[in-house]
Amino acid sequence: EINYQKSLLKEGKEIERATLLWNEKEKKTEVMRSKEEEEDYRYFLEPDLPPLVISEKEIEEARKELKELPEERKRRLLKEYPLKEEICEIIVSDKKLCDYYENLMKLVKDKKLATNWLINEVLRILNEKNITIEEFPLEIEKLAYFLNLLSEKRLPMGNIKKIFYELVEKKIEISDLLKLTIKEKEEDLEKVIEEVLIKEKEVVEKYKKGKKGVIGYLIGEVVKRYNGKIDPREVKEKLIEILEKN
Repeated sequence: EINYQKSLLKEGKEIERATLLWNEKEKKTEVMRSKEEEEDYRYFLEPDLPPLVISEKEIEEARKELKELPEERKRRLLKEYPLKEEICEIIVSDKKLCDYYENLMKLVKDKKLATNWLINEVLRILNEKNITIEEFPLEIEKLAYFLNLLSEKRLPMGNIKKIFYELVEKKIEISDLLKLTIKEKEEDLEKVIEEVLIKEKEVVEKYKKGKKGVIGYLIGEVVKRYNGKIDPREVKEKLIEILEKN
């Protein structure tokens, strides 16, 4: 019947209200009788069912109680968060993971950074351990704390993944994280500065002879080693400390 009506519409014909019968000899349907109005169908009211009037308010309340469907949630997430469509599909495909993602987004400062870590590191651990997001050993608050420290550049760039996996494996506690990262970051920065000073001996000599302006060049060289992911003020402070000591 659907194909029949489609063919009529394609030919530019109108679909008439009618009752059809099947012609066994011709192997096709034929019009048995036409119907002009709805009354011709002889609809009967159900006496046991009173007229039902549904207000717009009731419709709206029912709509609010409906659960968000995956496709609707996907469209919303794409608008609200820094997600590529293929990544969004991965997240939305698992309701628990999607709930976790949205809860994490409420706790972090850099949503793009957090999204990348969830997709690249957290999901990798889930796959390796064959566990669900509900079984992920690092609590969401601790993950958010770690990611916020990372976004604030308060973690040593060379040891980020090591620290993350130690947190996941419970080898270190979140309370020790900041103390640990400060110590490691200072050691890492000192090492990088020493490498730059050895390489830039001529610039160091100029500084020692009173040309303090060259400090800007040395700061720039150190910052380059961190791909810009370190506070230049912190570099300057440590750089002056080392130069004056030597």
